Amino acid sequence: MPAIAAPPGFRYRWARPGDVNAFFGLMFDNLANLMLLVMLLSLTFGFPGDFIIRTMVPGTALGVVVGDLAFVALAFRLARRTGRDDVTAMPLGIDTPSLFGMVFFVLGPSFVAGRDLLGLDEQAAAIRTWHIGIWCLVLSGLLKLACAPVCGWVRAVIPRAGLLGSLAAIALVLISFMPMLEILAHPLPGLLALVVVLTTLVGRIPLPGNLPGTFGALVIAGGVYYLMILLGFDGYELREAPAITWLPTDWLGAWTFAWVGSFADALPYLPIAFPFALMTVVGGIDCTESAAAAGDDYDTRGVVAIEGVATLVAGLSGGVIQTTPYIGHPAYKAMGGRAAYALATAALVGTAGIVGYFEWFNHYLPIPVVLPILVFIGLEITSQSFSATPRRHYPAVALGCVPALAFLSLSLPNQLFGDPSAIAADFNSGDLADERLRDKLATLTMLSNSFILTSLMWAWVLASIIDRKLRVASIVLCVAAGMTLFGVIHSPLTENRLFLPLGPEAWGDLVLAAAHRNAVWEYAAAYLASAGLLSLWGLVVAVDRLPPVDRYDDEPAGLGWDEPHGTVLKAGGPDEPLSARVLEPEVMETFEEAFAYDQMDHAEVNRRFVDDLLAGGPVTGTVVDLGTGTALIPIELCRRLPEVRVLAIDASAAMLDLANRHLEIEQLKDRVLLRQADCKSLSDYEADSADVVISNSLIHHLPEPAEAVAAALRVLRPGGRLFIRDLVRPATRGEWERLVEMHAGTETAESRAMFRDSLAAALSLAEARDLFGSFGLFPADVRLTSDRHWTFDGCRVS
Repeated sequence: MPAIAAPPGFRYRWARPGDVNAFFGLMFDNLANLMLLVMLLSLTFGFPGDFIIRTMVPGTALGVVVGDLAFVALAFRLARRTGRDDVTAMPLGIDTPSLFGMVFFVLGPSFVAGRDLLGLDEQAAAIRTWHIGIWCLVLSGLLKLACAPVCGWVRAVIPRAGLLGSLAAIALVLISFMPMLEILAHPLPGLLALVVVLTTLVGRIPLPGNLPGTFGALVIAGGVYYLMILLGFDGYELREAPAITWLPTDWLGAWTFAWVGSFADALPYLPIAFPFALMTVVGGIDCTESAAAAGDDYDTRGVVAIEGVATLVAGLSGGVIQTTPYIGHPAYKAMGGRAAYALATAALVGTAGIVGYFEWFNHYLPIPVVLPILVFIGLEITSQSFSATPRRHYPAVALGCVPALAFLSLSLPNQLFGDPSAIAADFNSGDLADERLRDKLATLTMLSNSFILTSLMWAWVLASIIDRKLRVASIVLCVAAGMTLFGVIHSPLTENRLFLPLGPEAWGDLVLAAAHRNAVWEYAAAYLASAGLLSLWGLVVAVDRLPPVDRYDDEPAGLGWDEPHGTVLKAGGPDEPLSARVLEPEVMETFEEAFAYDQMDHAEVNRRFVDDLLAGGPVTGTVVDLGTGTALIPIELCRRLPEVRVLAIDASAAMLDLANRHLEIEQLKDRVLLRQADCKSLSDYEADSADVVISNSLIHHLPEPAEAVAAALRVLRPGGRLFIRDLVRPATRGEWERLVEMHAGTETAESRAMFRDSLAAALSLAEARDLFGSFGLFPADVRLTSDRHWTFDGCRVS
């Protein structure tokens, strides 16, 4: 069995050659984000760049240091606990979606408001903005810490389509599209860098010498950039060397807590910052599950807590962008990275920000060469937002992207009206002659303001409708109506601040101006009317009796959802015998397959499995579950036996990903150890070490079931108990169809097809008895235990 504690003399090999590749990837990712913070704020909003570097960058970098060092310590702890020297540290860095969100919706607008609306000078407006950013980050850190103990519950309440739909919107519109404008402003080096990054990181085609893709892009495209400077091309010039402030101290002003008095200024921006914090909590859960599927089983609560502490430290030190675990753990592990890459990233990013030489990077690294890494991140997040969501919820994810398009559509007009010439002429959208154009801009403003929350709510509503949860959709719509009335979403004000819908004139700007009330009230009324409509609809139509939504019922024939994958059973009458197995894929490798399996109702089957297991004799010692799937049987077993611990093994990373989520929600990760392995060999597991080996519905997936039985008997101690249950192949086609209709008739077409295929791939009762008899076990111990299951319950005799 895998070791649960390090043997005497164990040493964790925390630095390996693969750490070099991993370091360049993680380091450039963080540097690109810091450079982007400076560039976007200074070029888009006229924010003083030296102020950003001296006050905001050091604290933000310090958050990276704290988080990465803590994750390095976690890696050492996991290595000692498991006795494994291949543990890879979780990667942590600056959260890219939050960077764009904070720049475009908090820091930039608050700076412009302070300078143009409040009449502050540039320095005072910058300080006010800094204090607002600190408040947002400190409260985001506290929110993460509060979510850490209940992070599984948070994920269970809001559907993935809600959170990931808004994340996809940010990723596609902001993280991928906005940097592309800077990349193609210098197309020759920019496109070269983009091609290198996408070829190495997406296409996974290595550079010669296995040079890291991000470093290769810097060398190739950066060389071209500086060559064009030497050749005197227009638009390419060497900027004057910066006057570096070594060991800047301005950021230490955060520790005087002068920012505490700016809470009223920060309050309107908190509804923008909090969804980003919540998304990183869910992202932390997903990243931890991804790491567990890759073999590194970290505690999710600890990961999210570290993320919260790092964000809190960054905020208290003057940082303005939160940190988050990165999605790349499996990639860094595949590179051969251990813990040194995270330690080196902490050292370089931290010293660059605090010592001051970040200004060198910001000056000498060409922006068009660095930004392609963000395009890659945006594409990865967008694709993962869909792939990590059930197929039926794809429309909800797509709907979540729509409000982001409103922001994109409005960005250019806002820049035009914000141009100094337009400001000097006092020309704004209200001065346009075309009334319809004015109305469209007003609608875009209401749709784009706080679009992150709007995206979340819309995707949540549609996902609930797809799942036939009209009551939930109605509740979310009512919440959206309340949020609209106070400007949390759909604010008609260009500064996107909160307000009261009604109030005395003495309250001033706190009360929404009369000119905007009709629009706000109509939006709120629309949400309430929609909620009422869905509630009434749910009362009139028996939604719970409708067949489940399956958006893929109309797939072309041959894709495998409506008929089994084999061809033997595609024709014939009800009396046709099913004389041979029709094999199905051995492993459910995709998330969609695993999710579809997990969505089927296995509760009664699993309860019966555990009932029969416990009725047949005591279950003590080391329990191994082969082909655990999403770990529902180990969970049921742990509920019954408070002392039992289970090693749950499956070959599918997608199945284990879902299993990890179930264990997180049930708080059973300390009692069920997930491992990805081939159940037909178990070569990494010690012989004669298990007291009980169980398995449910594994045998029918295997072309050669004897291999799995042999592996189970090898790890089982002499006298240990073997309890295996699987489907039994029906005798005729008519019986086959009857079982499908009886046990999967109300499932989706996809789930029905999976069950149909599994029955066709199963052993007959006689074949199952021959299988166990070939190992010297008693064939009579294989019994028919339901209309669709056989069970072997016996002991290893030698």
